Amino acid sequence: MVKFSEKLNGTACGSGKLYSLYGDGPETVVAVGEISADRTSAAYRVSACWMGVRTDGNVPEETQYLLMKKGKTYTLLFALADGNARTSLFSSNGILYARVETYDSDISVGDARILYCIEGEDPYKAVQTAYSDMLIALGTFSLGRCEQVPRFADTFGFCTYNAMGSEVTEENLFSAMDMFKDNGISVGFVIADDGWHSHEGNMLAAYTENKRAFPHGLKYTIRKLKEDYGVKQFLCWHTYNGYWQGVKTDAFPELDVRTEYFNVPQRFRKKETAKTVGKVDTVTGDFYPDNIIDQPCGFPQGDLYSFYRSFYAYLASQGVDGSKLDAMAWIEAFSQGKGGRVVQTVNMVDGLERASREYFDGNHINCSSCSNDFFFHTHGVGVTRVSTDYFPNDTSSYFHHVYSSATVCFWMRPVIFGDWDMFQSGVAGGALHAKVRAVSGGPVYCSDNAETLDAEVILPLISRRGYVGKCTDNAVPTEDCLFFDGNERKLLKLCNTTPTGYVMAVMRLGEGAVTETVTLSEITGLARGRYAVYSDVRGFMGEKSESDEIETSLEPSECEVLTAVPVVNGKALIGLKDKYNPSGFVLNVSASDGAISATVIDDGDYLLYDRESGEVLTVSAAKPENGVFLAVAHGLETKGFDTIPHKEGNNSVRTDLR
Repeated sequence: MVKFSEKLNGTACGSGKLYSLYGDGPETVVAVGEISADRTSAAYRVSACWMGVRTDGNVPEETQYLLMKKGKTYTLLFALADGNARTSLFSSNGILYARVETYDSDISVGDARILYCIEGEDPYKAVQTAYSDMLIALGTFSLGRCEQVPRFADTFGFCTYNAMGSEVTEENLFSAMDMFKDNGISVGFVIADDGWHSHEGNMLAAYTENKRAFPHGLKYTIRKLKEDYGVKQFLCWHTYNGYWQGVKTDAFPELDVRTEYFNVPQRFRKKETAKTVGKVDTVTGDFYPDNIIDQPCGFPQGDLYSFYRSFYAYLASQGVDGSKLDAMAWIEAFSQGKGGRVVQTVNMVDGLERASREYFDGNHINCSSCSNDFFFHTHGVGVTRVSTDYFPNDTSSYFHHVYSSATVCFWMRPVIFGDWDMFQSGVAGGALHAKVRAVSGGPVYCSDNAETLDAEVILPLISRRGYVGKCTDNAVPTEDCLFFDGNERKLLKLCNTTPTGYVMAVMRLGEGAVTETVTLSEITGLARGRYAVYSDVRGFMGEKSESDEIETSLEPSECEVLTAVPVVNGKALIGLKDKYNPSGFVLNVSASDGAISATVIDDGDYLLYDRESGEVLTVSAAKPENGVFLAVAHGLETKGFDTIPHKEGNNSVRTDLR
């Protein structure tokens, strides 16, 4: 689908091909070749921090991943960040170009591997194969991120950002927890966003908390949250360099802090608003923030691990369990004289991941980091925000927020664990966003206050103790939605797997109602067989094969979640009753001689389909009956479960945690 230019050196790389070139300056632009495709999907940076998707045939500047289809064949192009240089793609008059740059006038591109290309008829398998190939060739990142999922992602969370703005105080945190408690909502983790810390203007003044906001100290606040409200994990936000303009140069004598300014290419100083299909908002509408770009920043020099280590050592001493690192992609603007943007990104990522493992057991959120510099140099520690910011009152932003998140996960889920951002429950689209989070496979957390909370939207997300239903991966678009156009009158479908079943979220993100038929076969990786199908809107839908049609009608901003659980020996444990993602609360199932044994996340009422009766039965996890034994896992840190057989007089089945 691309006739590659002879100027590029192509070599075999596993199932694909690796392309390289030599550049004798800090930037070079080369024609890759002519595009010939029926459909294209360009995943590109709409700002330094975030990615969007174009499916209209254009390949905009800053495209990092390009999917093309011709006939039944897919071609996937990955723009690499290798050595000193980073590559991005764009097209003009049907010709695809690669821009290779270092962001340091003293550093030349040199010999650089710039592109990886693979073809195949299954785009999902092609992505997996591609990363296996690239890992062998590049050796700069890690796979298998699902084995390192941070513990805070097991529970429902609360972030202060939309709820409180910069008014993050101990009083406001306690009030928020009272609000959740009064509504029967268990909160497992809290993120203290912008406003908790000591700062002067836009500069970090100390590692400590704002004493006016926390008169009794951060340690007191965290201890009370855990002891009185059952919070398990507390995370603190900060930027990659401390605060928006870094750290005060005279406040951290142990660090070599110098005053620097954003140094970015002239093409990003045009003051043009980033555009994509649908409305996209960034902090200022510019690729880099114009309210900071010409302001002095206090930037720690040398090894950034020293900065993160000192910061996290203090936070850990106060009871903090993790961090959220923001504006990470801006590090590229401070690379002049330091070896270039890739070198500086590696400095940040290595320092962060090392300090996070040392003090927080890897509990952190990578935020505003959607550059290939980061993606090709992370080792899967923490979770990574894959979406632009959530804008609760802007319904036109919903499509971009959801679809770009799913598309980034399509490209990146072999490497990262995607986080789809916070949401608010009681505003327009609250239920839509809650359902999307339920199937996303990422952490689930809201940013509600008394004016926005809708407990009826949140409760179907969580169990009694505040655990969220699990998915085994990140949600991605179904194959027919890989080239989705937000203006199309069709339904968007995202699919995922749970430990014991499958889920597909079907939604209408556009104007006007739409009716379509869907089949279970559209779910990636679904095996042939018989399935008990359950809708969070319509209830039990019957036993169906993978090819049976299911009609769905949705109004704008409506979403329906379909759960499919294999029928084994005439039975299927659908999952926890009245939840968006019921099978996500079931960790494993075994069936023999007409009996069902399962390990479930929490106690409660579970739905069981019985083919013989044709009915869905309700089984209590606290009272095994009808040949169903449910072992309840109280505490998800366990890696194995032993079912204790039910005995007369024993009203519950538990597990040995080990």
